[in-house]
Amino acid sequence: MPVMDGFDAARSIRSYNQGQFKSLPIIALTASVMQNDLDEIMLSGMDGYIIKPFVQAELRLKISNLLKEAALNKN
Repeated sequence: MPVMDGFDAARSIRSYNQGQFKSLPIIALTASVMQNDLDEIMLSGMDGYIIKPFVQAELRLKISNLLKEAALNKN
């Protein structure tokens, strides 16, 4: 991204720390499988990642699971 990378974008979203931004699911789409990059994804406030090239069903499942988890935590 021209202004900030995905890590900075996730940190910015999480910095609002209220309402929908606190529980908004954020999933990284990455070509990297280096452990330090995967750790940085989680440290930046993202909820998970998908490795490229990705399978649509895997992305749908990840989104579905995060939305279910968010709904459970809301109650």
